[in-house]
This record gives sequence, structure tokens and C-alpha cells, in this order.
Amino acid sequence: MTRNQKIFVFLVVLPLLVSVCSSATPKAPPPPPKQNQLMWHFYKVTNTCRDAEPYIRHQVELLWHQDKSITPKLLRLLYSDCFVTGCDASVLLDGPNSEKTAPQNLGLGGFVFIDRIKRVLEQRCPGAVSCADLLNLATRDAVHLAGAPSYPVLTGRRDGLTSSRSSVDLPSPSISWQASLDYFKSRGLNVLDMTTLLGSHSMGKTHCRFILDRLYNFNGTNKPDPNMDPSFLSSMRKLCPPRTKKGQSDPLVYLNPQSGPSYSFTNTYYSRVLSKKSVLGIDQQLLLGEDTKDITDEFDAGLEDFRRSYAYSMSRMGSIKDMDKSWISLPRYHRKYAEGVWDFMQYAQANADGSDMFYCPCKMCKCRSDMHRFPIDTVWNHLKSNGLWERYTCWIYHSETSSRPHDHGQFYETGSTSNDPTTAFINDMFPHDSGVCPERQHIPQASVQAVPRGVNTAGIASKYNRLIAFQHTPLCPGHEKTVRRPRVIRIIKIKLNTFKFHCT
Repeated sequence: MTRNQKIFVFLVVLPLLVSVCSSATPKAPPPPPKQNQLMWHFYKVTNTCRDAEPYIRHQVELLWHQDKSITPKLLRLLYSDCFVTGCDASVLLDGPNSEKTAPQNLGLGGFVFIDRIKRVLEQRCPGAVSCADLLNLATRDAVHLAGAPSYPVLTGRRDGLTSSRSSVDLPSPSISWQASLDYFKSRGLNVLDMTTLLGSHSMGKTHCRFILDRLYNFNGTNKPDPNMDPSFLSSMRKLCPPRTKKGQSDPLVYLNPQSGPSYSFTNTYYSRVLSKKSVLGIDQQLLLGEDTKDITDEFDAGLEDFRRSYAYSMSRMGSIKDMDKSWISLPRYHRKYAEGVWDFMQYAQANADGSDMFYCPCKMCKCRSDMHRFPIDTVWNHLKSNGLWERYTCWIYHSETSSRPHDHGQFYETGSTSNDPTTAFINDMFPHDSGVCPERQHIPQASVQAVPRGVNTAGIASKYNRLIAFQHTPLCPGHEKTVRRPRVIRIIKIKLNTFKFHCT
């Protein structure tokens, strides 16, 4: 073969080799789109079913007047859906090994309500509204009819296509408050969310088998739960005998006898916790944690505080999305890593608060402050270049407008609170060394020393969150510019009892 022939063969074969190599190394997915996956009034904005939400609201109202148990049934159904594989309606799917068949979902109801509403929607907007959105919207409307606030629900979810009983890891109602908090944290929720959402037990029923251990054999002691009022214990034992008679079904008891068949949304749940008259063990456990006890006292003292927190926590629960985190430790050139970053960016946008600036969780930025908030494309490039920060596991801090990502005060008002003098004062009272801000998202002045040893930093974090939330509470409905800040005065007590300051 002559030299010219060799050159000709090389030039012909080279493009083929390049093509083969390109196909062997898949390209990373392109940067995520600018628009959010979830949005306000998705079906109206996209013109796919403009009146979907009014249709659902009307059907829920009709069903609620027929059977008020729709509220607790839909609440449990939504919880069983969102806490397993995210809010994808996979709990509604049938099958011999579906989520419905899991032991934790025994007695799960509310399916007939969803089916009836879905039939109406299919008549008006065939194939338009997802069951995931339907479940979220119907639950919101049902709890509102029971007396809860009507909280915002973003829509545009897509239904899950698979459902497996092995994926159901819902905890027992007899676990400790610490174990319960760990479970909520694994879903991106915190102690305030947990204590608030457990307030859903102000209505509904439960089977006696879930409380027999409290009544007769608490922690294997053959004695009742010591944190149970004796008179309440006696009345519950009459309703739930240690053994049922042959042919007798497992009895049902009200979670909150004060609400009973009215299924009304009240804060009496917290009153019963304080008086040691809770039915479920996890509810009574709220007395044993400093943060949970503090929040319980607060909600017992004020229904409106509970209502506001409930609206916020329900909205957060509706945004839970199950994500595969195995890609974090993979090399950055790996295809699975690129796909993982892609999914994470979509999740961040879906849970954004309307801002186009995002905290960057790469190894360099570490979500430290507002100085590390960038457009979504920049965050995308940082994660590809630097890798994801290993300690970033909460999956809930994305485009918050405050310099404190766990600040939930802006939920009730628009705009940033970071420049507010009261917020700055609160931040100065809580140095990052206290454990309130373990990721150093807020850097206090150098003259402020750390918290002394032995201080319960978890309790401090809870107090910080509630102070931020309540400082912008409107004095009267409709007068958002006139706010009350009585709880901010509690900072003085916190400062005097907890911190030691020395000026340099």
C-alpha cells in the first residue's frame, strides 16, 4: 500500500473511530430548563384544564357534607404517598405487591373519594390532571373545610408508574420522638414540621392494635405507659381489651375524643398531649423533647400559631420528592453523576420560592451565605466542576430569599427579610457555633463568642426558627404592613440565660 493510499484509509477510518468513541461516552444532559417543574395553577396557565382546581374543590365540598371522615382519610393517604416515594400518587396503584398491600397501609382509606373526583375530571378534561395533583389539592380543600387554613399547592406533578410494598418504610406510631424526627429529617423536614404535622391527629381514628403496647405492655414491662393519665388509661382499656373475642374485628377509637365524629381541625390535640391524654405513643412523646415540648406549649396557647405553621408544613410535605443520592460519590465524569445533578437541579427549581438565585451546594461554595447564591446555570456548572458537598443531605435549601436557608418567615410575606433590622438582631443572638447554623450559612461578628458547653443547641435552633416566623405575623388579617413582634422580646431571655458575650 502506497503512502497516499494509507493517508486515504486513515482519513476514512478516523471519523468512524470518533463516532464510536462518542457513542461509548454518553454526553451529560444539557442544563435544566429555566421554567419550574411545578407552578401555581399549572392547569390554568398551560390551558390544559383551566377549571381543574374549582372542579376538585366543588367535588370535595359535596363529599365532605356527605362524610366528614374524608378529611382524615385523605390526610393519611397523602402522608402515605409523599413520605414513601414522593408525592407521585403511587399509593393509588393496584397490584398484588403494591404499596396498598404493605402492613403499614392496612386500613388505608380515601380511595373511593379520589376515584369519584377523578371521574368528574375525566369527563371535563380527559387525561389532563394527574392523580398526584388531585390528591394534594383534594386534601388541601378537605382540611380547609374542617377548619384548617387553605395553603398554597403547586401543581404540575407527574404520576408514578410503579408501586412496590417493599418501598414502604413508614414508621410505627409507637416510636420515640427522636426516631420520628430522624425519619422526618430524611424527608427534608424539621422538628417544627414534625410537631406541626402530627397535629393532624386532632381528627380521625386508629385501630386498637396500634396502642395495645401503651395500655398493657409498654416497652416489654407488662405495665402501661407511665406518661399516660390514669383516668384516660382506664377509659381506653375499656375500648381496647387486651384480646378480641373470636370473630370480633379490631376496634377503632378516635385519635381525639374532643373532636370525635365532627372531625374538626383544632389545637385541642396539643392540650391533650400536655395533659397526657394522647392516644398514640408518638403523640405523647412530644412532651419528652425540649423543642417538641416548647412547640406544643406554643400551639396549645394559640390556634392561629398552629394554623400558620400547619399551612407551611403541609406545603412543604407536598413538595417531598424521592431522589436517588447514590450518584454523589461517583466520579464527576460518570454519566450517573451528570444525570444525578440534572435531577437535583430540577428538584431545586420545583421547590424554589420564586427567586432565580440558588444556594450553591458544591464543595467550594457549601451554601454558606447569600454571597454563594447564583443563577441555576452557574450552580449547574459548579456541581459539574467541583462536585456536590458531601454534608449537603437535607435537600430543601435552594432559592430561599433569606440569608438563613432554614428561615421560614418569608412564607407569609414577599421579599427578603435579610435586611430587616429585627432579623439582623435575631441573627446576632444566635452565633453559628451554637449549632443553629452548623453549615455556617450566617457568619456573625467576630466579637460574639460561642455558646457555653452544656447548652441544648437543638432547642436554640427551634427558638430561632419560631422567632423569625412570628416576627412578621400580621397584627390583623389583611394588614400585612402592621405586624406584631411580641415573641421577639423572648430574645432577651435567651440572651440572658444562654449566651455570654464579651466585646473585644
